[in-house]
Amino acid sequence: MLLKDYFAPEEFLAEFKKRFDAFCKNSPVILTYRVTPISVYLQRTLDTGEIDIHKYDFDYNMTVKENISNIKSWLRDNWYPRVGIYIIDRTVIKKDQMVLVGPDGTQEIYELKGIPITVFLRRVRSKGSEEAKSLFLKHAQLLFTMEAKNENTIHAEKN
Repeated sequence: MLLKDYFAPEEFLAEFKKRFDAFCKNSPVILTYRVTPISVYLQRTLDTGEIDIHKYDFDYNMTVKENISNIKSWLRDNWYPRVGIYIIDRTVIKKDQMVLVGPDGTQEIYELKGIPITVFLRRVRSKGSEEAKSLFLKHAQLLFTMEAKNENTIHAEKN
């Protein structure tokens, strides 16, 4: 009996594009990307008009999900906007909501009042940390908190 023991890059790339599109819809960074058989090029336009590009080489020994996780880690460390010590980790554009992650792993879900999230993110990106924090405090309402107690347990608290 012969088992299917080969890798099809087309399948990997098709799955990557599908999953990465979904990931980008919730990302707090407005970016475009281009996929080649060996890598993905991420691009964002800075407020100055300059273009910032990052190349991520696929690791075909890992799953699509693991590759996207690595990309997200890089984005979080380098391009994700911050409000004080918190990182804006995910957004829900239709509901003007965002998830902030603190240095201890605590996740807080906020809803913005009086300003669309896309406008908020643009302003946060162009302002300094203190101005971004002030804008956030003026418009954000805490909905939900999830505290990471340890690696295996999450405690949730609704406000």
